[in-house]
Amino acid sequence: MPMVMVETYLPGAAPEETEARVTKPLEEVINTVTGIDELRSVTLEGVSRIMVEFKLDRDINAGVQTCATKISTVLDQLRTEPSRR
Repeated sequence: MPMVMVETYLPGAAPEETEARVTKPLEEVINTVTGIDELRSVTLEGVSRIMVEFKLDRDINAGVQTCATKISTVLDQLRTEPSRR
């Protein structure tokens, strides 16, 4: 299956914080890419992994480029440091 994995790191952040600040915003923009068959994610302490599985008839290179373009639109919104409490 044509698949892309987007992996990001937020060192020291709890899974809930990583999901809220990284995984969810990325899922929202990636989910707007056409030709996605399935979108799955796993969020752990400081790590977000999003698996994007494309339909077989989708050009994987175009899908990867579109994902990268969509991700770049939210990069400035993603904080690089966990919040301090």
